[in-house]
Amino acid sequence: MDGESLGIFLECLAAQTRQGSIDRPSEQKIALAVSKHYKDPGELRAQFHRLAAKCPEFTLLPDLSGPTQPKLLGVGTPLHEIGRTGRIFVFSNGRLEALKRLVTSHASSSGSSPTLPTTCYCALAALTFAHVTRARVGAERHLPASRCNSSMENPGPTTTAQLWNSVNWRARAFQAATRDYFGNAALPAVTETPACRLFAACGDDSELARIVPLIRETIDRVNQTYVHRRLAMLAAAPDPRLIGVRYDPRLPEVLTFNTWRHFGADAAWHIPGVPVAKPDAIRRAHGSWGMGTALILPAQAESTKQELFLSLSVEAMEALCNDERWMHWVDRVIG
Repeated sequence: MDGESLGIFLECLAAQTRQGSIDRPSEQKIALAVSKHYKDPGELRAQFHRLAAKCPEFTLLPDLSGPTQPKLLGVGTPLHEIGRTGRIFVFSNGRLEALKRLVTSHASSSGSSPTLPTTCYCALAALTFAHVTRARVGAERHLPASRCNSSMENPGPTTTAQLWNSVNWRARAFQAATRDYFGNAALPAVTETPACRLFAACGDDSELARIVPLIRETIDRVNQTYVHRRLAMLAAAPDPRLIGVRYDPRLPEVLTFNTWRHFGADAAWHIPGVPVAKPDAIRRAHGSWGMGTALILPAQAESTKQELFLSLSVEAMEALCNDERWMHWVDRVIG
């Protein structure tokens, strides 16, 4: 289930409390093509490997811990032994609009204005990508330097950082097949940039402006061809637990970024003894803190703020909260 399906579930449950009519979720399935049947299991596995090779953000998990779990390197401090924490950084709409205007003005003055307008999502993702990466690279030592892309606090031009965007493709591909679909329609789209550019962007607004269109271009590459290739790979998997994503959350130059901004916060509830119909806030429940993850939390349509939930190592979170240029854009911190 992805974020949009979670929103549908919340709307249905809220309607149930109001004794309202419920016509969702549906049982519609995505049937893009008739599955090919292989008599030889080896042929199926070979086809899966051929398709997986065309989807570089995915990898195979020999321990069958998937689907879509990160593939951990076999070295370094075990993830469960790393001290982790989470905080919510609150950004007012006014500050986000100011950030968007800032990066747009720098892009325009440099003559490299993107063909599509900057969004608050891309501006916030770029800001977070830059400052979180610098905080993690400077504070974390959980993997041997030889296994990190960034082995020093001032990485060179060959060091690559990755922003893993989670893209909802319902409006980007096979719209007729997903009109009433209840299931997972999210795929990763990875923005890559030299880590040295991210470090520069922490102190130079013109460098920050250069990152924003890279994120937008990455997301816009998620079209019908992109989606079909990955769905074909998923459909050919002999066992879905084989499918993993090609990163280790302990890598300090990797950040996952997602938004649930529009999912479920406007559902109206009728709960006896509760005087309001809509929630003041929606929080994500989890069994443990993540590492290198960013999520824009749900908010009502008329909300004047956005809440960004970050889960990092304890030392990286401390470094981030002491980053004055990052905190300049933050209204307050929860947690």
